[in-house]
Amino acid sequence: MFIELREQFKKDKPEFKTIIGILKGLRLSLDDQCTFDDQEIEQLFIRIKTGMITFPEIKQKGIIRQSMKLFTSHVHIFKKLIPKHAIEMVKLTL
Repeated sequence: MFIELREQFKKDKPEFKTIIGILKGLRLSLDDQCTFDDQEIEQLFIRIKTGMITFPEIKQKGIIRQSMKLFTSHVHIFKKLIPKHAIEMVKLTL
């Protein structure tokens, strides 16, 4: 799932429903255990953070919702990265 999420973010025209499904799947699959290494966790964190950004020209809010759900459900996985990205995270919530 993570590889497909990375590929979707690289596309010129990402498929929103696919990204929403991947984020939801990751949220549910990480409930059991996280097998990602530190580099993969950071890459996932960056994609989640990107998914929380609102773009006026994109009316699809599902990615934002699923990104926030994934982040809040598994904030313990990202606890090492939060201080490093604290200012950006605060800006996203305002």
